[in-house]
Amino acid sequence: MIRPVQHRRTELGRRMTMGVARDVAIRVTMSVAARVAMHVGAGMRMGVAMSVALTVGIGALTGLVPTAATAGDPEVILRGDGTYENAIAWQYEGAALPDYGAFAVRFPESTTSVISGLVLDVTGAPPALVARGARAGSALVDVYVWDEAEGSLPGVVVHLETGVSLEVSSAWPEFSRAVLAIDPPVRCQQLTGGAAWAGFWGNWANGPAGAFVGADQDGFGTAGLTLITPGLGFPSGWQETSVAFPGVTALGIGILAEPCGLEPVLPSTWGSIKRQFHRRS
Repeated sequence: MIRPVQHRRTELGRRMTMGVARDVAIRVTMSVAARVAMHVGAGMRMGVAMSVALTVGIGALTGLVPTAATAGDPEVILRGDGTYENAIAWQYEGAALPDYGAFAVRFPESTTSVISGLVLDVTGAPPALVARGARAGSALVDVYVWDEAEGSLPGVVVHLETGVSLEVSSAWPEFSRAVLAIDPPVRCQQLTGGAAWAGFWGNWANGPAGAFVGADQDGFGTAGLTLITPGLGFPSGWQETSVAFPGVTALGIGILAEPCGLEPVLPSTWGSIKRQFHRRS
């Protein structure tokens, strides 16, 4: 198996041309020397054969207008530092039904919070990949919040919304922030496992990736977990994201949180869904 390839970013403004085979999951990264690369003339041409992960280089969160928080505003909780050295995605067999290729981040703050939104720092494929069939523009994702299971893993699903439109307004190396509503919000009283895990699954099963989530390589947070499809050459099930994407220290996945009051949990029809999605380890 050929591992995910990485290559060093050249000077600012230099054009990179990339040829990418129909791989299981694309990882285009521009911060580490290439393992598989052919140098053609002054540029670099990269060939990827059956790799299991594609990343996209050194970037920064852009396109945001900072606003002063006011009393009562939900807090944005993220594990990264707001700049991203890479962006990652699973695709083809790596993004298989029902939720293989999902990413999840643990939020212990949830035990005293109401989670009202999922925050995603995302980017789109660079033009060279779009020219070779990669998706551009909006994508669909499934939004998840899990209660924590034994072993500090995502467990019972307490919120699931499928086919949520994700507007990918930036292309690599720029990022934009999307806030996807979680309605009804997940309240602290719904959690029995000690923490919530929040994340998403790219709803492009067995197709090319529609969006890339920010991947911090020098941040202060946690790399989170990803659900790996069996048979790809990696350990399967929930694994540290860095197992498939080496060097990742935090993901651009966050939550909107506000203090959790004493409001009781409302009756719902989630029981059957919880049983169906009680996560395998």
